[in-house]
Order: sequence, then structure tokens, then C-alpha cells
Amino acid sequence: MRKLVNSLLLVCIAIFATAYASATEILDLSSIYHLSGILEMGDEQMNIEEKATSGDASSKTSEAIEGPDQSVKSLATDLERTEPAQQTMPEPGSTDSNSNSDSNFNPNSNLNPNINLNPNLNPDPNPDQNLNLNLNPNPPVSDQPAAGPEKSASIQKMTKYLDLLILVNKTNSLPADFVPPDLVKPDIPFCFQEDLPKKYLRREAAQAISRLIRQAQRENIHIYGVSAYRSYQTQKDIFTRKARELGEKEANRLSAYPGQSEHQTGLAIDLTSSRVGFKLTQNFGSTPEGRWLSQNAADFGFIIRYPAGKEHITGYSYEPWHLRYVGVEAAQVIADKKITLEEYLRDYPSPNW
Repeated sequence: MRKLVNSLLLVCIAIFATAYASATEILDLSSIYHLSGILEMGDEQMNIEEKATSGDASSKTSEAIEGPDQSVKSLATDLERTEPAQQTMPEPGSTDSNSNSDSNFNPNSNLNPNINLNPNLNPDPNPDQNLNLNLNPNPPVSDQPAAGPEKSASIQKMTKYLDLLILVNKTNSLPADFVPPDLVKPDIPFCFQEDLPKKYLRREAAQAISRLIRQAQRENIHIYGVSAYRSYQTQKDIFTRKARELGEKEANRLSAYPGQSEHQTGLAIDLTSSRVGFKLTQNFGSTPEGRWLSQNAADFGFIIRYPAGKEHITGYSYEPWHLRYVGVEAAQVIADKKITLEEYLRDYPSPNW
């Protein structure tokens, strides 16, 4: 009977302690266990016989005691699960070396973004007025420095040298290092088999001479190439040899000084035929091949560069074999007016000449 009373008292104490813990958010189970121990000490004074007779009741009472105690423990666990854990803000710059889960912790992640976290910064009531924007109305076009005068002059010279209307004569020379960048071999027959530089022309001129030769062949006119592109050094060797044979003055009537030859432009080609033994001679002009060229070359963009009776303008004697590419438009004007390239550029100035 006494055990039953003690058990009921223990239950009441547990209920009171639970209510108190709920009010103070603290549950001190050790006090409950201490009071339970005091009550159980009184049980040791009971009569052995009473224990024997009430063995079954004691067993049941023991179960009743453990039941409320276990309920208290379960209630305490539930309270710990439902109560929000109080977070402690880490100190700025501090890290928790023992926890990997906190390594990416952002202390400001749940804060109001409008709060000024820096006490030394005062919020600007008019933030739009202090925006430092780059509103330069004339921003730089390029980060690269502008081309210097030397580079600009070099570009201008190259543009001039590549002009289809380039004027090369005794007063207008090409530099020794000039080589056209688009030299190709035309699809025409030459009077020699070797693959030499003098078989090459600038691309546009090569395509035009190929069309010219094919058309001549259709009309049973057979023309052969002799010499097209010629480097500065090659022209120097040719002129030196002629000067030794004929003297410098006479050589300059028939041949150009190095740098003054149209062959270096890649736009000129010497042609011949079997009727003159594949030679370069003024007699070529009176052959069917020579006459055909004089009448049809302009349709393909070529002119007879050194016509008869114009030596005082061109500086060179008549060369019916020497064709120069200037484009169809200019060639037809020159042919129709029977003028030279010098006269054409005088009457129809080119931006580069």
C-alpha cells in the first residue's frame, strides 16, 4: 500500500515538474530522480513478510513507476525537438574548424538586405545622385594605338603600288624590295618549258591573259608568252648586259633601269609567235598575231604600252609585244583615243596618281 502511495506521489511530482519546465523552458530531471530515491529509501524499512505478500503488487507498482518516469523523459525529448535552437552569431572572420557544415555559413543570409551592416557607412538618401557612371560621349574606338605616320605612309605606298593603273616609267620607280603578293601562273603556252618566275602575273592579269589567249586560239591565232613578272634584281642584270653591248643611253631606249620596269608590277607580259621565231621584234606588230592583239587586247583589259609615235611620251621605242593590264574600262578608253597610259592619267586622274 505504501509503495502505491509513493508511486502516486511520484507521478504528481512529475506532472508538477513538467508544468514548471514548460513555464521556464528548463527541465531538470535530476531533481525528480533525487526525490524518487528518497522515497525508495523508506521502502527498505518495510517488513519482509509484507514484501512477500505484496510481491505481485510490487511488481506492478514498479512498472507503474517506470511508466511515468519514461513519460517524463519522452516529454523532455519532445520539448527539445520542438523548441527552436538559439543561434549564436559567429564573430566576424571566425571559423569553426571542427564542423564542415558551417564552412559555408553566411551570417547575413537571413538578414534584411536594406540594413546597413557597416556602422561607418551612412545610407545615402539619394543614391542615384552619386552614381559614378562612365557616360563619356566620345569613348575610344579602339584600345590599339593609332598607326604612326611611318606605318600610314607605308600602307599608302603599298596601295599605290598595287593600283591597276600604277604608273611606272623613267620618272616613277618601284622600290627594290617590292614584290606583288598575288602572283600566279596563267594558263597559257610559253615559248619555254621551265617553271620560272617570268611565267607569273598578278592574279587578275593572269586570268585576263588566259581568256585572251583562249579567244585568240579559237580564231586560229597562236600567241606565246615570253616574259611576265621580273624582279628588281633580274631587271638590273638585263639592263647591265644591254648597257655593256649598246652603251647606257641606247640601252635605256630599249630597256628600263631597275625599278623602272613595268614587269616588276606583275601586270605586264611580253608576247610573241612562231612567225617571228619567238623573238621580241618590232616586226611582230605586222604579223596576224600582232594585229589581232592591237585590235582585241583592250576587250580583255590590256593595252599596247609603248605604241609607235609615242616615244617622246613613254620614253621607250615602239614595242608591239609588250602588253600591260589596266582593266577593261581604262584599256578601251586608251585604245579608242589612241593615247598612252601617261596621257590617260593626265586626262582621267587616279586617286593614287
